[in-house]
Amino acid sequence: MKWMKTDIFFHEDSEPSVRISSGLLNRFGQFSPPRWSFLSIGRNRVKVRLVIIDDKSFFLSISKTALEAAFVPEWLVGGQSWSVCMAAEGIRIGPIFALLTDIRSAKESIALGNMEDYCVELASYCEEKGYLFYLFSLKDWKDKHVSGWVRHKEQWIRTFLPFPNAVHNRLHQRRTELDVRFAAFTDGLQQHNIPYFNQRFLNKWEVHQWLEADPVLLPYVPVSRKLASKRDYELYTASYTDFFVKPIYGSQGKKIFRIRETDEGYLLDDTSSIDPAASFKNTDEMFRHMYPRLTKEPYMLQETIRIITYHSKPMDFRILCHKKNDLDWAVTSMTARVSSENTFVSNLYQGGAAFPVKKILEELYGVKKGRNIRNLLAELSREICFAVERNSNGCYGELGIDLTLDQDERLWLIEINSKPSKSSEYIPGQMRVRPSAKAVVDYGIYLSKLNGV
Repeated sequence: MKWMKTDIFFHEDSEPSVRISSGLLNRFGQFSPPRWSFLSIGRNRVKVRLVIIDDKSFFLSISKTALEAAFVPEWLVGGQSWSVCMAAEGIRIGPIFALLTDIRSAKESIALGNMEDYCVELASYCEEKGYLFYLFSLKDWKDKHVSGWVRHKEQWIRTFLPFPNAVHNRLHQRRTELDVRFAAFTDGLQQHNIPYFNQRFLNKWEVHQWLEADPVLLPYVPVSRKLASKRDYELYTASYTDFFVKPIYGSQGKKIFRIRETDEGYLLDDTSSIDPAASFKNTDEMFRHMYPRLTKEPYMLQETIRIITYHSKPMDFRILCHKKNDLDWAVTSMTARVSSENTFVSNLYQGGAAFPVKKILEELYGVKKGRNIRNLLAELSREICFAVERNSNGCYGELGIDLTLDQDERLWLIEINSKPSKSSEYIPGQMRVRPSAKAVVDYGIYLSKLNGV
């Protein structure tokens, strides 16, 4: 299906109509358009009267009545360039790509926090390509339209909008995805035949079970056990002198315990506390200390990997991967993350610092070996993405894979993120639109075109 970026205008007419230049019509092939046709903007569809203007230039004009019926504000169209597709079955404008997220909004403004730059880049890239992009929250989804936020003249403007052709789920909190409103929203997407990707948050235990059952990936998975009773804890304290206690639904390196056995007893580190490691004489005393937290949410136990360090600080790698089509995943960016002083996690939200992978690996291992390790990181990350896709019941277009090397240079998986942070790959002033923003839009448009757009 052929698309062309075209100047769009609007005009007055008492009935829904579209005026199209003969020059533009000829670019889409030699066919005789009917007097009446359908105009599709996003997933909204309007019956319109077609008027051919004898003009060799390329333009298309939509009546205000047609725009109103499609829930498109006229200021969003007049003088803008959008992608247009024309065929015997009708005229399509768009596609429209939308991002579902948590929005803190006043009447005329929104606060996007650390997602602001990323969302601006999504809007910029879509505009460059001739797509429409908007943001919305669950409460913005209506019966016949969306009350979303469009980037216009360097501001986010709230307005009524058509249903999109594809949606990327970037909700920040797991509990929102468990809300009845989210279930109603996904039902609405199915009714309107709108694809969406990154269906939900993944949890650490289900991911562990998927990969543990995969003979190719099992060697890269740390030994883990679900903390179902004190007996599980006792088995780990008897078997390991150093291990983690991680929340199954945790993220950003929060609420993680690290237990280390010493000659005097045990040390307990906690990412939720800025205090030094707590000392305990025995495992029972330490378990009683942790117990109030352990009852609030499910936890898992995981052996500690003796990972490599950079300037004596633990280091891991965030590999950002994106789906290209139905058959392939691609590595979009790699970042080395080094923990802050006196912490045992390298997550940027816990004070870690980001560095270019190529520079760090070449500094530690030399050019040739550093390149080989980068290739292994990329290859393993893609295999993990395929495994998630095989096991999860949903569509994912973006995954953040956290890997590390141990002191014997063996690769290990730390975590898989279905809503990866947007801070590690981005250096202000060095790129107008980061690679992951382009990849997310491209996959959304790919899904929409698979779906008949």
